[in-house]
Amino acid sequence: MVYITESLIRKRAEHNEGELSTLEEVSLHQQDIEKIEYLDKWCRELRIIYLQSNLISKIENVSRLKKLEYINLALNNIEYIENLEGCESLNKLDLTLNFIGILSSVENLRDNIHLADLYLTGNPCGDHEGYRDYVIATLPQLQKLDGNEITKTERILALQKNQKNEFERTKSEREADENYWDRKSEYTPESRIETHESTKKKRERESKEGKSEPKPVRQYIGNDGHPLNCNEPKVDFKMLESDDDRHVILDVAVFHPSTTVDYTQIVSQNKKNSQMKSKPNSQKERANSADFIDDPDVPPLI
Repeated sequence: MVYITESLIRKRAEHNEGELSTLEEVSLHQQDIEKIEYLDKWCRELRIIYLQSNLISKIENVSRLKKLEYINLALNNIEYIENLEGCESLNKLDLTLNFIGILSSVENLRDNIHLADLYLTGNPCGDHEGYRDYVIATLPQLQKLDGNEITKTERILALQKNQKNEFERTKSEREADENYWDRKSEYTPESRIETHESTKKKRERESKEGKSEPKPVRQYIGNDGHPLNCNEPKVDFKMLESDDDRHVILDVAVFHPSTTVDYTQIVSQNKKNSQMKSKPNSQKERANSADFIDDPDVPPLI
């Protein structure tokens, strides 16, 4: 279980310099949070809360957020609308794709007189006959339901239908809720938790696979200040001295001429380096296997 902790909120409050007491907006989406905690104690000034795509099963611990205007709880495991009466400034509530089956629980939003925008799309309660009419008649303060504006004519008709169908609606709601939880379905609160766990493990696995061992730092000069031998690309070469012993000739298939007399460095097209120090008392011809020694502190790149 992922908990809402002080450190988590401070991390998400970087735009407010990590200050909680004056925080007005916080994003806690996609954190695998299962319970709403502490927000109404630590962040009394909150106006906007993003909690979508978590594993929250109950709306709680937000009643003291008097300035809260918008809370997004889409894609969670909520089954009942409750505990929002104290949010006096609530203007927008998003409960898209939860598991709210008891349509009458919208009555718990009657005291939120400033609530103008409500989203219940994708909940079992949306399958009830007369769903939209009932919500509109129950919450006269609403201006939009599921993204669609409510007209005056629609509101009048909804009130008339609701009064006529109150008994049938109650009976239908009870039966529909029982049928929903009785029938087999792959889409349940438990399946959502399993999906989150599977996704979390996949992210962790991909994160581990994506981490590669850091390349060792190339060392061309030894601690004593002398150049070191290295031949990372394993290039075949011959190093010869001229007859007058005034020149050193380095014969390689891929080469880069150098003016230094202390050591020679070769960079091939794949960015791998070779470096050789000069030996003034060497023989006329030096073979790769006899004279070119890899430095053990510089492992080859693959």
